[in-house]
Amino acid sequence: MSLARRIFAERRRVVLPLLIFLVVNVIVLAAVVFPLEQSLEGADAARTKAELQLAQARKDHKNVTDQRTSKSRADVELKKFYS
Repeated sequence: MSLARRIFAERRRVVLPLLIFLVVNVIVLAAVVFPLEQSLEGADAARTKAELQLAQARKDHKNVTDQRTSKSRADVELKKFYS
């Protein structure tokens, strides 16, 4: 009888629950933790993309506001000139 078989035979009450616990842990890790990790990475990428889009939208808004202000100022100056 090999040493591992002898230890398993003598300590079956301790070793068997530990092995079952180990198998359950690996199954939970594979079935729950890894998919959640992938989901988190996807959410992080989406957040980064949204932040970039928000920055671009703010820049566009500032440009439009500046153009509107310039147009208003030009209209006022033209009215002064023609009157």
